[in-house]
Amino acid sequence: MINYEKEYQNSRNVCGEPFLEIVEFFENYDDECATVLDSGCGQGRDALFIARKGHSVLGVDTAQTGIEQMLEEAESEKLAVDGVIADITNYEAPDL
Repeated sequence: MINYEKEYQNSRNVCGEPFLEIVEFFENYDDECATVLDSGCGQGRDALFIARKGHSVLGVDTAQTGIEQMLEEAESEKLAVDGVIADITNYEAPDL
């Protein structure tokens, strides 16, 4: 099993670019701004992309370093991203 906490401490772009399916969906999303839950967000590759498209994102991950890195980048770009360090299997999301 990969220790993502350790991986994130060693590199800022562990998982690379946002998933193609996420990119395609949000490139074609015509509705008003959405609030999106990104479970297993890691360092925020998808969450940051989605926020750059004007949406609000709540990222949830067990890796503290990944959440911290995502929030640093979001803050530097003034993006609507929040992060929670939690196991998604027992996390109760707030009303979004």
